Amino acid sequence: MQVSSNYSDGSDCGIDIHKKLCVFTRSPFADCYCNKLTSANVPRVIKYCMADFESCPIFINMKMVKISSDGEKNGN
Repeated sequence: MQVSSNYSDGSDCGIDIHKKLCVFTRSPFADCYCNKLTSANVPRVIKYCMADFESCPIFINMKMVKISSDGEKNGN
């Protein structure tokens, strides 16, 4: 019996975590919670680096920086 998996590592935990991870987890900024993983940061990593990443203060800040720099590049 062949089991298909939605995950690149072949695991099948029933939750597609790849759809819920912050885009910055693959290449985090110095300030990202996942970049400074300590026991004190675990709750923030779970909250902000996963399903609720759009409410992360670091994500919001970096998104605003990107929007600002894109505007400057386009002459706005």
